[in-house]
Amino acid sequence: MSAAADGKYKDAHTASTTAAEHYTLALSRLKKWSWKLPELNHFVLQTDWHQSMIYKMECVGHLCTLCVGLDRGTASGALYTVSQRAMTAAIAQLATWSSEDTLLPIAESMRYYHSADKAVKV
Repeated sequence: MSAAADGKYKDAHTASTTAAEHYTLALSRLKKWSWKLPELNHFVLQTDWHQSMIYKMECVGHLCTLCVGLDRGTASGALYTVSQRAMTAAIAQLATWSSEDTLLPIAESMRYYHSADKAVKV
């Protein structure tokens, strides 16, 4: 996700989509795996963890879309909608696999910001 740090949000969105595809593939293979051993009970081998990462990558994609919209000066109503999608994905990620590594605070901040901005301009 260094592309997002460099301001290359379209590249970061593509990378998050690719990562989500890899998590989806791993998830589908894990669901077919029936001989799991107790000593191999690591979080990377848990289906919920992979589903959580899929939601997280979805959130990253929405946040990248939000950044592109901010750069282009997109209307607050559209940015509010995208920030709501990011927040929904972040909530789903946290509900699926509880973790401190969540994007919920930034997604929620963006939703509040664009909600307030939308109310002021109306």
